[in-house]
Amino acid sequence: MSYDYNSQTGRLNIPNPHRLENFFLFAAGACYFFTGVALLLMVRKHLFEAGMHWPIVVLALILIGLGAGHGARAFSQLRYFFGRGRPAGLAPEIQPEMQGRSKASEHLRDMLRAKALQYGEPRGAFNGLLYSLVPNLIHAPDPIRALASRQFSHALTLVILFIAFLVAYFGVQAEGDAGVHLRNWLGLGFWAYAMFALIGPTAAANGPGVELSVGRFVVITALAILGPVLLVAIAKWLPQLGSFTPYPHVFVLFIVALLCSLVFFLALLAQLSTPPQTLVEQTQEAWNLRIHPGQILGEFDRAMQERWTEGIPNRIYANIQPAIDLAARSGEFQSEMMEETQPLPLNAVELHLANAMATPRFRWILLLSFVSVLAAAGAAFAALWFGSRELSVDREFSFAALAYVATLASLGIFCSRAAASLWQRVDFESRIYAIELTGQYVTAQLEQGRVLEDRVRAASSMVKIEAMSFRFWAAQLTTTILGKDAQRYVVAMNSADLSPQLIERLRRFATEQSVLVTPAAPDDLRRQSALEQFNEAAAAIGSGRAVRRRAAGIASVRPAVPH
Repeated sequence: MSYDYNSQTGRLNIPNPHRLENFFLFAAGACYFFTGVALLLMVRKHLFEAGMHWPIVVLALILIGLGAGHGARAFSQLRYFFGRGRPAGLAPEIQPEMQGRSKASEHLRDMLRAKALQYGEPRGAFNGLLYSLVPNLIHAPDPIRALASRQFSHALTLVILFIAFLVAYFGVQAEGDAGVHLRNWLGLGFWAYAMFALIGPTAAANGPGVELSVGRFVVITALAILGPVLLVAIAKWLPQLGSFTPYPHVFVLFIVALLCSLVFFLALLAQLSTPPQTLVEQTQEAWNLRIHPGQILGEFDRAMQERWTEGIPNRIYANIQPAIDLAARSGEFQSEMMEETQPLPLNAVELHLANAMATPRFRWILLLSFVSVLAAAGAAFAALWFGSRELSVDREFSFAALAYVATLASLGIFCSRAAASLWQRVDFESRIYAIELTGQYVTAQLEQGRVLEDRVRAASSMVKIEAMSFRFWAAQLTTTILGKDAQRYVVAMNSADLSPQLIERLRRFATEQSVLVTPAAPDDLRRQSALEQFNEAAAAIGSGRAVRRRAAGIASVRPAVPH
């Protein structure tokens, strides 16, 4: 989408909501990137002495890639261009010279008529549990509801996996080396699955997600109970892990992941508010007209242009002009228009550390971002530990250090993704107007002038409408987005005395319009004056001829005088 600039528009210069997020992204990216560069320098220093250390090189490249990814995200968010075309409309927009409407505009009209916001009913057993614990979640915008549902399912999955792991870990019957061998493989399996649950494609905060269904719950429970038994059956074919042990990494991963999930869930709950207002100004009247109803819509359009916000044209969501057939004696018509003013940011302030900490909506998001940097720093330290052990005289391959790198990096990526989905929320305020005209009409021919005397006469077609249904709605909308190009959602409707003056203006306009055809241009007035003079002269000539004819008639009957 292009960026439209107007020197007279200042209220659309929204402070960058990614300002604090960029700081944490740069910090985490720097930890990954410079650690990767340091590992490559360490390898280069020992290249001629001990050869290429491929494990360190691979790890360094992965860390540099992570750092570059964090930096690229931050650089792309350094400026926040928010032009006149944003945010997205509540329905597909209709060009001023076009007519039409859409399903979304019909939904908006029904919302105004019913004075109610429509929410999708939560489905599923676990969503039922979630909405019983958080009743106000039903009033949240759809993206927040989807995030909350996904995060609740994600946290429940981690809890079930952790409980299943504890049951399986303490349920292993083998002792000695066989027991250690089984527990190592058991921990490795749960550790890998937990990391996939954290950073896999289904874990992305803005991705499709996979909610915890009853079937998935049954599968996870069955694997937790039967998994150790199956593991014992195939243990003799599994290779020995040597010095590698997934402990305590698997415990650290589960405990910290559950804590991060709790913080993310609290951040989502901080986005909720009390049940919103749904106040709409609604007017319905019966009007008698002697003009084309399209003239009322034209006056409505002019009134809307006078109410443009910051000189920005309104968004037109519906435009249906009345179809009046002047050749027909009678018929029906239906017309409507719906416009929304340019949405303006609501309470948009530049975020700093102090006001973010003081605002409940941002406090938990800030904590998530801080944890992501701590996890990145921990992963960087573990990577340097791994590199120093690998390049030591004994060339010890430290599985523990490498496992900590993977564990902490996974936690950092999860927290960074979770915070990013909430940093970009912006609320807006706008006004919406809708008008609807329906009724029946009768056409007639209106003639002007004296039929027997005037040489100049005029005729015009007129429309007669009795008891036309005039309906009008107006409301002040509060909307929200999660991303400047994301879909916008209505979160509240309020009354602000938007309609009385406008309705009175339309009513006065309808009664003051003339139905007679009269010349108005200067040339028309000059020609009319000449024709009026011609009419007067013609009437005078006609009157003189009549007098002479009467005189001639009298003379013809006068008696002769004798000489």
